[in-house]
Amino acid sequence: LTRYDNFFKNRRIGKDLFITLRVPNPMVEKSEAKILLETLESAPRSYDTASLFYGDDNIPPIFEVILPMTTNTESINRVYYYYRDFVVGKQHKKCFENDITIKEWIGEFKPDTLEVIPLFEDIPYMLSADTMVQNYLQDKQFPYQRVFLGRSDPALNYGMLPAILVAKITLQRLHALQERIKIPIYPILGLGSNLFRGNLTPMNVTECLNEFSSVQTFTIQSAFKYDYDEGLVRKAIETMNNHTRTVPTTIDEEIALDITERLASAYREQIKELAPLINEIARFVPRRRMRKLHIGLFGYSRNVEGITLPRV
Repeated sequence: LTRYDNFFKNRRIGKDLFITLRVPNPMVEKSEAKILLETLESAPRSYDTASLFYGDDNIPPIFEVILPMTTNTESINRVYYYYRDFVVGKQHKKCFENDITIKEWIGEFKPDTLEVIPLFEDIPYMLSADTMVQNYLQDKQFPYQRVFLGRSDPALNYGMLPAILVAKITLQRLHALQERIKIPIYPILGLGSNLFRGNLTPMNVTECLNEFSSVQTFTIQSAFKYDYDEGLVRKAIETMNNHTRTVPTTIDEEIALDITERLASAYREQIKELAPLINEIARFVPRRRMRKLHIGLFGYSRNVEGITLPRV
């Protein structure tokens, strides 16, 4: 804010620009579990900073977080209620008897709640995402709910076609949930530029928008931004921003699941044969970011029947 104050004065964080934090999942990332608490505690501090910068305090700069590797409703609820009851809720407590409240001592804690976006990255949990989201929403009054679906990791764990089919099934089920509970469900889909990881590039944005027509938000990776001409990238982003989502593409779930099971089984067998070559080539690929243990058939450190594969 201090270095680019003119830019942010004209583009308000929380209204025109958004900061969506991806927090660790304590059930999986044990070594980073307490970073979750630190991140949640930072939301009220960010609120105070933005209030001073913008001169008012009615728009929280951070109001949602992404929970990766979601496997059950309880994990989503823990993040939601921990923030509400412990981060914000402590303002009504006293340090000792007959003392002033923490709110009187430190100041008010805002925002009152944070929206939790579950990220489903493994096929069994993607297929039950609608049930988990429905259970999460049953005791809350939200105007909408965002749901994040991974695309790269299901492909790495089960193969490209199973990842595509399951994404479409999940989107269809989320749309059905939206119709049942009358709360908008806004899916987020994480696509890479590589064909195996999603095939979202500035060259075929329209095709991706049509294929996943019910998706509200597409995440883009660095290859999308830096491997193509700037003008082409800007035009593609404009196309995505101006796109209005519709109903999902209809898919026969029984047939799609049968195909998924067959292809995933074949993929596992092929991976065993390819493992030596993959590991040999992987030694020469720079590690550009930290990889953590993941959920799935192989995970970030993928292991099946004694064969370990790198995270691509």
